[in-house]
Amino acid sequence: MKKSQIFLIGSSLLAFSIQSLAQMPSMSNGEPSAPDQWLLSNGREWHHKTEVSPTPLELKPREPTQQEALLIKRAQGILQSSSTRYMALMDGSDLVWSGAKKPLPENRRIFGMSMGKTVTSLAIGAALCDRKITLNTMVTEFVPELNGTDLGKSTIKNLLMMSSGVWAGYPDSRVYKAEEENELNSGSLSILDVLKRQKVSSFPIGLFGKSAKAGENFEYKSTDPLLLGIILNRSTQMSFGKWVEQSVLLPAGIKRPAIIAQDRFGFGNSDAGIRLFAEDWVRLAVWVNQKQKSDECLGDYIREASKTQIQVNTRPTGHLGYGYFIWTEDKLAPSSYWAAGFAGQRLAWNPKNNRMLVVFSNDASAMDQVSALYRDWSALDVPK
Repeated sequence: MKKSQIFLIGSSLLAFSIQSLAQMPSMSNGEPSAPDQWLLSNGREWHHKTEVSPTPLELKPREPTQQEALLIKRAQGILQSSSTRYMALMDGSDLVWSGAKKPLPENRRIFGMSMGKTVTSLAIGAALCDRKITLNTMVTEFVPELNGTDLGKSTIKNLLMMSSGVWAGYPDSRVYKAEEENELNSGSLSILDVLKRQKVSSFPIGLFGKSAKAGENFEYKSTDPLLLGIILNRSTQMSFGKWVEQSVLLPAGIKRPAIIAQDRFGFGNSDAGIRLFAEDWVRLAVWVNQKQKSDECLGDYIREASKTQIQVNTRPTGHLGYGYFIWTEDKLAPSSYWAAGFAGQRLAWNPKNNRMLVVFSNDASAMDQVSALYRDWSALDVPK
């Protein structure tokens, strides 16, 4: 399996954000594929539309240095020779370079796919800092409907590490059947209804019976982030979209309204579902970097979230470690940490400096080149 194909396993982000199963992303040349009509979209009418920050984060364009110019030339080559649609290279709040293969539609946001899991992690961090929850909070404290289930045995930390131990879902990692999607879209079924089902909330039964235990093993799936979205609803007494808006996106200084996918009950598509305009994705990346280096409570959380909390040992991937919905130990850029989506959507940070990368693609075929580019970009300020 190629590095990028791990994100096919995580494509539960399909829920609540596409019109029908016929519009699901396909495979192109062996890679997960997200066509423009899916990558560049504005969600559904019941999704949450945010306000904008009263003080948008300022991005400061600057001319590249000679070394940076060589790497920008490589970035331009990736942009032109692959399915990459947009790429940006930053140094702190300096936007050193950005480019798009074709002009991005002015009225269309970019869907971050499973990068939304990282946004969910940030929203959990904000709830922790507000003392609404703790990492050791049991699921059933806020979701008593899961009392007596295996899924109910998890803590918030277990869920953040993708280690609830329950069933991993269908081959695309969704936990609902195709015919149930219309029920989800119509409001006759909620995300919580899906998670309560015995198959979804139970440890798999092996040859010698149930052998799983919460917190032991990494298993990439939609169940854990979806459940954290419900916990955010219950602990904050807000819809998922409203909490993410208030705790993450407005503080990050977004300049244009975002779209956050959720069901008709306010339970979030918290394994994905975040749609931002391109430069607001850049602002989010810069804000995370700023917080990661701060002495604030959220800075403490991001530093822990971006460290390896559990080893990725269940299948070949481009990363050896996983934090709290953040990928770590990239094989080509080992000192970095990443938010990553289904078909070549990436945010990358290096805790040693302020250099970041943002990229959005229609497929993941160029992601090894992107990792190598970011390795070299982020190494510019690191002492030899």
